[in-house]
Amino acid sequence: MAKATAFAKALETTSTTEKKSKARKKGTPVLDNAPADVKSAVDHYVEHKKKMKEHKAEMDAAGDVILDYADAERDKDGFAGNYSKSYDVHGNTEEVKYVTSNRYSINANDEELLKEMLTGRFAEFIEVLFNVELKPEVLENEELQNELMELIGDKFSKFFTTTKTLRVADDFDRKIYLLDEDEVTNLRALVKQYKPSLR
Repeated sequence: MAKATAFAKALETTSTTEKKSKARKKGTPVLDNAPADVKSAVDHYVEHKKKMKEHKAEMDAAGDVILDYADAERDKDGFAGNYSKSYDVHGNTEEVKYVTSNRYSINANDEELLKEMLTGRFAEFIEVLFNVELKPEVLENEELQNELMELIGDKFSKFFTTTKTLRVADDFDRKIYLLDEDEVTNLRALVKQYKPSLR
């Protein structure tokens, strides 16, 4: 026990309340002889940056509550035939604007599932896009470039890779309310709308 107490005393006598400068990566010059007004400005800046992070976390938590409420209201209005992309959401003394967009992320591998869900209406809701890229080795090899120029026809896949993507159709965000609620719920599992914003 005496050794533990001696260790605690050693810690106590060598401790300080001043923070040491963090070690910097080699090659990064340190400016630690700045004038007093600059040092105060650095402290002020870092203090407010920390407060800003705390406030952002609080805003995000409050924003989630607002978004959940506004999402539910948008769905209710959409299924009733009164779809709106934005709402003014009033608080006790303030208000925010809830804004959505017709932007979604879709995995092209889900095409068959989406076709099943949207029986016969897939093309109305989803666009299939192809992105064709020239393989890098063609750009680096003059022989391949010449061959491409002469024989592009039936040898397409020798020179190109094709990427398939899916994109929602114009007004998808409005059109989904033509489906029933269960279909929309299932569809949203595969077609994820970008998070609405609050302004």
